[in-house]
Amino acid sequence: MLFRSDEEEEAVSDNNTLASRRPQQASPLYMSPEQIVNDGEIDERTDLYSLGAVLFEILTLDTLAWGDSLDEVLEHTLRGNPPTPSAIVKDRTIPRALETVCMRCLEKKPEHRIQSAMEIIQELLYWLYVDSRYRPF
Repeated sequence: MLFRSDEEEEAVSDNNTLASRRPQQASPLYMSPEQIVNDGEIDERTDLYSLGAVLFEILTLDTLAWGDSLDEVLEHTLRGNPPTPSAIVKDRTIPRALETVCMRCLEKKPEHRIQSAMEIIQELLYWLYVDSRYRPF
C-alpha cells in the first residue's frame, strides 16, 4: 500500500496529474516542452505529450528525443520537429490513425495538442469501427 503525506494528498486533490505535481522529476526523454521551461502552465496535456512520446517509441522502436547530453535531449524536445513514425519506419506499415494520434499528442504548444485522454479514445474507436475499411491490414 502506498502512503502519502498530507502535502502530497493536497497536491493530488488540487490537480490529479503527476506531471503537474513534480515536473522536475520527469524522464527527459518523455518531458513536454512546458516541463522543460517550467513555465507554470503544466496540466494534463503534459501527460498527453508524454503519452505521444511513448507511442512514438512503440511505433518506431526509437526514442523521440536524442542527444549526447541532457542539454541536447532537452534542446531537441524544445526546438526539434519530430518526424512522423512512417518517415522513420520503412519495413512495416504504421496505421495512419495511430500516427495521427501520436503526432497530435506531440504538438509543441499544449493548446494545439489533443486535449484529453477521452479525445484519444474517441479517435481510436472511430478508427476501429467506422474507418476500418481504410486500415492497412
